[in-house]
Amino acid sequence: MTEIHETDRNKTGGKELLRLTNDYVFKRTFAEENIDALAKFIASVTGIDVEELEAISAGDPNLHAYREGGKQGELDVRVHTKRGDIVNVEIQVKNARAFLRRIIYYNGRLFASQLDSGEDYGMLHRTVTIVITDFVLIAENNDYFNTITWYNKTSRRLIPDIQEIHVLELP
Repeated sequence: MTEIHETDRNKTGGKELLRLTNDYVFKRTFAEENIDALAKFIASVTGIDVEELEAISAGDPNLHAYREGGKQGELDVRVHTKRGDIVNVEIQVKNARAFLRRIIYYNGRLFASQLDSGEDYGMLHRTVTIVITDFVLIAENNDYFNTITWYNKTSRRLIPDIQEIHVLELP
């Protein structure tokens, strides 16, 4: 059952509204009916120019299993850039068990899904996941926006253009 927040019910004269953090409402609002707003949101979070965004799709959200019985995943919105990067936008209302690990897994699967047998690793493009939560996911700090990326632990230098995860917490 979809959670209706009391503040939403009060603002609508008692009518129950679905929140924008609901998967269906988010996909319908942005990926189907207002792609320009979604593109601007993605650009503001990732720094990717709006003109660079090429294909925004809410269709075939599946990350298919590598092998029979393997783990599958389902993406909310997938975006491709003109240079080949892949952006995944996820919305999550409830703090599911091991949710951060699931997001890291999805991002890794997107990264690995780019190559077929025999293709050169130099063909890999960056994968970016934007996660919007209706709860605090990273409690170690008081930030509502966090960016997770690869870096060299010894030199503390970022390893660019590999994988990024942006977490926007909106409890």
